[in-house]
Amino acid sequence: MRDIKILVLVFSILFAGLASAQTNGKIAGKVSDKKTGEELTGVSVIIEGTTIAVATDIEGKYTLSVKPGTYNVVFSYVSYQKKVVTGVVVKEGQTTLLNSLLDDAAQDLKEVVIQAEARRETSAALLLDQKRSSSISDGVSADLIRKSGDATTSDVMKRVSGTSIQDNKFAIIRGLNDRYNTAYINGAPLPSSESDRKAFSFDIFPSNMLDNMVITKTASPDLPGDFAGGLITINTKDIPDKKFVAVSLGASMHSITTGKKGYTYEGGKTDWLGYDDGTRAVPSGLPARLQYEKADAATKYNSSLKFNDNWKTQTVGSIPMNNSIQLSGGNSYKVGKNDQAGFIISGSWNRSFKNTTVERNRFNKPMGQEENQFVTNYTDQTYKEEALVGIMANVGYKIGSNHKFSFKNAYTMNGEDQTIMRTGNDNFLDADYLPKVANTYYNYQQSKLMTNQLIGQHFIPSAKVKMKWVLNTNNIKRDVPDFRRFSTRSTLLDASTGEYTPYAAQIGPNIDITQTGRFYSSLEEKIKSASFEVQRPIEFLSGKKVKTEAKIGGFTQTRERDFSARVFGYKLRFVNSPGSPYNYQQFIQTPMADIFGKDYLAEDTLYIDERINPQDTYKASSRLNSAFAMFDQRLFSRFRAVYGVRMEKYNQKMSTLGQAGEPVELDTTFTDFLPSMNFTYELNEKTNLRLSATKTLARPEFRELAPFAFYDFNLNTVVAGRPTLSRTTIQNYDFRYEYFPGEGQLISASLFYKKFDNAIEMVYEYLGSDATLGYTSDAKAKNYGFEVELRKNFDFVDKLAGTTWAKKFTITTNYARIFSEVQLDKAVAGKYGTRPLQGQSPYILNSSIQFYDPKSEFSVALFVNRIGRRIYVAREKNGLVPDMWENPRTVVDFNITKKFYKKFEAKLAISDIFAQDLVFYQDNNDNKKFDDTPKTSYTDPNITQAQKGKLDNVIMRYKMGYTVSFGISYKL
Repeated sequence: MRDIKILVLVFSILFAGLASAQTNGKIAGKVSDKKTGEELTGVSVIIEGTTIAVATDIEGKYTLSVKPGTYNVVFSYVSYQKKVVTGVVVKEGQTTLLNSLLDDAAQDLKEVVIQAEARRETSAALLLDQKRSSSISDGVSADLIRKSGDATTSDVMKRVSGTSIQDNKFAIIRGLNDRYNTAYINGAPLPSSESDRKAFSFDIFPSNMLDNMVITKTASPDLPGDFAGGLITINTKDIPDKKFVAVSLGASMHSITTGKKGYTYEGGKTDWLGYDDGTRAVPSGLPARLQYEKADAATKYNSSLKFNDNWKTQTVGSIPMNNSIQLSGGNSYKVGKNDQAGFIISGSWNRSFKNTTVERNRFNKPMGQEENQFVTNYTDQTYKEEALVGIMANVGYKIGSNHKFSFKNAYTMNGEDQTIMRTGNDNFLDADYLPKVANTYYNYQQSKLMTNQLIGQHFIPSAKVKMKWVLNTNNIKRDVPDFRRFSTRSTLLDASTGEYTPYAAQIGPNIDITQTGRFYSSLEEKIKSASFEVQRPIEFLSGKKVKTEAKIGGFTQTRERDFSARVFGYKLRFVNSPGSPYNYQQFIQTPMADIFGKDYLAEDTLYIDERINPQDTYKASSRLNSAFAMFDQRLFSRFRAVYGVRMEKYNQKMSTLGQAGEPVELDTTFTDFLPSMNFTYELNEKTNLRLSATKTLARPEFRELAPFAFYDFNLNTVVAGRPTLSRTTIQNYDFRYEYFPGEGQLISASLFYKKFDNAIEMVYEYLGSDATLGYTSDAKAKNYGFEVELRKNFDFVDKLAGTTWAKKFTITTNYARIFSEVQLDKAVAGKYGTRPLQGQSPYILNSSIQFYDPKSEFSVALFVNRIGRRIYVAREKNGLVPDMWENPRTVVDFNITKKFYKKFEAKLAISDIFAQDLVFYQDNNDNKKFDDTPKTSYTDPNITQAQKGKLDNVIMRYKMGYTVSFGISYKL
């Protein structure tokens, strides 16, 4: 809470500074080299006929404060053509955006005069950066985020070429599992947000914090080497060119939730803010984790009395609408004659509610065999409340044109509260009893992320040296406080009548993590990093006019993770013992709301005990030191080569206990040299050809190495890590054709090929009669395919037909076709010796058509997203358990936006219009598609065992709904 109070205080103080009045207008923009896209520092920007002038800063940016009117703006710089932009209109209290590209003076010494154009959309600016980039990249800009109506960063990512989202929060890029991506914020690494996987949960970042998001798909020496799918860079908003205040209010309705009935329980008073107030915390005064089990019955009984005994399920008669509020503001100030200071602050709060019906099944289906036994069939009624709070406070200071300092801070809290009512058949193979279950789960999870960055940028004109350094700290805390499980069972009493016994609590003399009990876990990860880079032009191939930039730099990072879990269960010590005041059968049939109350807890009957597993805690750390050297050369005006090498020395340590309590220590160090080459040939001003060859890595995450095993109630199985995992090495080859037909427009086609050694995947592991989930890194794999992207307006129709309306329409489509193959041991896997990579989709389609009328400021957009089927969990190497596939579904979104009274904007959006079921299944007939199967087919005596063996098994089926949202925003 201390972090929140500090940020709220900073937020309040800074926001007070927005009250000042403003009468002048501003001209602001960025000046770059037309060929290289490099920001030009020290360019003179002058209002023609006046003494008003300024020089561009280290980022090539400038701001001029002038009275309202129409001006000519002059750009001049040594060795570049002088450029005059005429007719630049400035209005009171507004900023006119004027970016400029300067040509090398060697091409033409004439002065260039052009007419000022309307304000450029940020998507066009982002495409310009993409065009000038040395690497292959794709991105989403702030204006597209605004037009799409996406609430979180994970929603935004679905718009990027070759990208899809799994579980509504994890990124899949070019069909590669989320563990093969790396996430950065403002040039510094983000920690893994999950306790059980190497991934960052992008749904905890509100989209209103973003300036843009870029996914880099090819490596270069100045980028980290730990990725294969993509390097995801989130750039938060920077210091504004003018003062602004913005407020946005929103609400939404979910088709199968809003106004319907739901089930919940009494939580904490701060759940609506995204964090638990201590209501669910482990009670104070309990014996330590390894001491509880050894305590006597009296101590355990007294400890049991300290736990929250509120097990009563409450009914929500009418679930309310989702709601949100966003508030942001910023300003910049001139300090002295040449300095500038500024800030931007943002706060957001989102609260959502969702009902979901989930079918969960389990089968005994050895791969390639006829046997296909239906074991369990559950139906989950899930009610989820979620709160997301985000606060951002960024400040900056420019010293003249050559030095800039930024202090960027972000804090997010995400709380997710689920109540699950599970009913169904527990074991169809137990023909004598055919047991049924009626279970209740209370599951609350919370995440808190704090990121702080101090960034410095410097330019030394005399030496033509640019420098940048970043100091970064990230702290993420993810807790599962008091995940409660209450299990009851009923068995067949009379087969002739179908009569069942009353449901009885699953409580006995031993603790079972799948039955009644409580689970607590806490994960905290801290990252500290520092980086620097120095760049300057150098003489190379003297006399041949080869333009060369050399860049060197270094990076150091430390990560520390501390994870612990405690598993408690209820122990029942009597079975109709003489003198007991309770009857056993009557006792276990006591309602859930009463059975764990103080009236039933007793030293000699019922109390809470702890299941001690030495592997339930681990500490881990890593240290990464890296250095790079990179050369950026332009040869013969059209050819660009960016090449070099990156050295990374990585040490990883982990300390835990084995199953028998013996110490397990992991300490590994690897030094890798990662060469990369990126070539760009400029066919003309609008067309690029790109070719790259790079080497990258994928290191095992702490959780993948830790032997800690936990029960995943969604998958109804146990998941454990493996300390013997190896790092993955990847060879990457890419080719891309890019055509930029006009501002904000793009046509591109890409080919890519990746070769993996020791690919890390999540797989089924068959231990005895049970299938568990684990990790493996003993496979070789390859991943290849192509991507095409089109972002084009219809201005060509206007040119042909002499109209003016067609250019208001823009179509954006990107399609990726991906192939992958994992080589398994054919000696044990037989005909199943190959399969696709886990998490890889064979195709990804993102498409949209947008209409925007700048005069009325009215826009309409339709978005379509679809992915091909992909392996959710891979089969083990001996093929005893089939792959679990995620079935494709088409997601269609629609929104309308209208501005009015200049400062107001209204939005109406419909998300996931078709609301298709989300299905996970086993493709037993191997026909590469999902064949829905009635559950009665598995017990139908008229269907042979051979036919049953060809039925597709539905493992999970989620009933989805569509969302209608509406909002209004005000910007001053």
